[in-house]
Amino acid sequence: MRQSLVFVLALLLFGFGTLACDRQEAPSSAVEKTSPVLRTKEVQVEEDKESFERKSPYLIHKKAIGKIHIGDPLEDLAVLWHQKTRVESREGYEYKVYQSYQGADLVLEAWAAEDNTSIEQFEIFSPDFKTSQGLGVGVSIEELIKKCPNYKIWHSYVADKYILECPALESLQFQLDKKDYLGPKQVQAKQDQVFLKKEDFKKDAKVISVRIF
Repeated sequence: MRQSLVFVLALLLFGFGTLACDRQEAPSSAVEKTSPVLRTKEVQVEEDKESFERKSPYLIHKKAIGKIHIGDPLEDLAVLWHQKTRVESREGYEYKVYQSYQGADLVLEAWAAEDNTSIEQFEIFSPDFKTSQGLGVGVSIEELIKKCPNYKIWHSYVADKYILECPALESLQFQLDKKDYLGPKQVQAKQDQVFLKKEDFKKDAKVISVRIF
């Protein structure tokens, strides 16, 4: 009888000891979930993603397309994109324009004053190029406004273009198709800049080019 009691007590003590160990080990697993090592890995993943985006040749970002920036030599563009060159006269200035085509379709242009070798502006005509928010050619005016709540829309008499600008996207202009304009015709009056409303355009109006300057 005494031996049976001793055996039962031993089993109970063993059980309590196992539970105590489990309770002590539980916090360590919780610590592992938020350990600095794991946090570092998460940061590294985020940095790798940003690095990939910066390296993407189709990413529109601050004054740049991929690795090529405003101010870079025109020859840098030639390595990736250049196929044709033309000269354009605007407001008494001569510009050298590098062009890239995909088949018969114009993809992008890089502009520089003829007496300068540095890129002064890009104009993009292909939907392949996008900002990190997914904005670019082919995007609707509704989607643009949704992602750029503090937008401005205006018409330039000099260039005869309808432009949407977003303060959060520095040095970017989105050109809207003039065929989608429904507003008053007096907007064509000789004013360099006439501000408009989204209601002046069709609901499905889309971006036809993106200017980076």
